Amino acid sequence: MLNFQIRGYGINICAGTIDNDIVQGLLDTMRDNKSSLAQVMYDDNWKNFSNLIESKSPLITNDGELIITSYNSKDYYDDGHSFFRSKIEDIAQVPEKRDLKIDSDLPLVVNKEIYFGCTFESEIEDQNHEYFHEEQVSISSYSTPLSQHSIVDEMFFNSLELKNLERRKHELITFQCSIYKKASRDFPSITTHHDFDETYDVFLDSIIEVNSQKK
Repeated sequence: MLNFQIRGYGINICAGTIDNDIVQGLLDTMRDNKSSLAQVMYDDNWKNFSNLIESKSPLITNDGELIITSYNSKDYYDDGHSFFRSKIEDIAQVPEKRDLKIDSDLPLVVNKEIYFGCTFESEIEDQNHEYFHEEQVSISSYSTPLSQHSIVDEMFFNSLELKNLERRKHELITFQCSIYKKASRDFPSITTHHDFDETYDVFLDSIIEVNSQKK
């Protein structure tokens, strides 16, 4: 059996439009509770704002690496042999630039949960390291104006897509909430990397540490 793990930083990002009255409600709660925007949103249903982007995946950073381990699936006590290790940025393909299709003048809210550890894990039975070569592994990625780093999209082994087993082996680090408002009504509905900063102004932005908070 082959075990694939990506270790490093990951992101859980949800972005969508938000009504102005909800923004005002957030401001009222911040004032009444003397709390930050990020804390108020984190305590609420922040994943509901996801009509534009919803993704949980590894980030492509200098810390990210792929580790492949071979196990004898017939031996319960086998510790495995980690025979391949490589930086994700050395394997991943050139990121696809994904534009934002926003056909609305409403504010935009971007919620980002950052975590560290094993951000992806998958397994393939009836395989071992004897016939492995690096060209069998491929990783697609994409970039978005809402994330500083590119994001892993899909991972393949011998053209077979590897599915994340979603084993929780990571620690939450930070949660960030940003609210943007359109700078002008004259911009097109499709927002590219190049015009995002010109299309939107930051209205509110805050970040909190969440490693001690359970969600």
